[in-house]
Amino acid sequence: MKCPSCGSENKNTNIKCEVCGTLLHPEEEDRSLFDSNINTTYVDRQKIVNGLNYINKRKKGIGCLSNVIIAVILIPWILAGLAFIGVSLYSIISNIKVSKNYDETEATLVDYVIKSSGEGKDYYKAIYEFEVDGVKYTASPDKEGSKNSYKKTAKVKYNPEYPNENLMASGWGGLLATGIVMEIIIAIIYIGIRRKLKGMSDMVDEAISEEISDTQGEE
Repeated sequence: MKCPSCGSENKNTNIKCEVCGTLLHPEEEDRSLFDSNINTTYVDRQKIVNGLNYINKRKKGIGCLSNVIIAVILIPWILAGLAFIGVSLYSIISNIKVSKNYDETEATLVDYVIKSSGEGKDYYKAIYEFEVDGVKYTASPDKEGSKNSYKKTAKVKYNPEYPNENLMASGWGGLLATGIVMEIIIAIIYIGIRRKLKGMSDMVDEAISEEISDTQGEE
């Protein structure tokens, strides 16, 4: 085989000219470089794919973990809020049914009866007094509290035929409002956490997309 540069005869198996060192098969060298580039590109892409799979697994794991954490932290508060709402609604509805045909008057606070103690705080049942047709009767709210939680005067509903059958507004409306506010706050916290996690996930996705675009541009 003749050398394309100096014209010297070389063996067909020679890669370079024995005289001047010129490549005798330049097209094979170009193909070798081409194959090398293909292999390198494939390896780079495979690394990206493996990286994406790893990141997606990590994101799923973080998502599951965050859901567990949110559940552990928020579920007790959700249940407490629902309990407040359920108990207060039941009491309010029951009182409305019982007092449907009752009359209403004003009662005056006259005494307290201690019902329970806990954590250094005493809980009392207030005794109110009201008058019907010149006869005095007593009534008490069905909800215990501190002395400061009771007003000096309060409304009482009574059976006009048997005034001893009576009931008083006992603050269940406040408990209902507390339960509703708790549920609203929990919902706001949950939505805020989920948005924060989604924002972090979107940032990761954006970084991955930029990395892929840069790699493709280099190819």
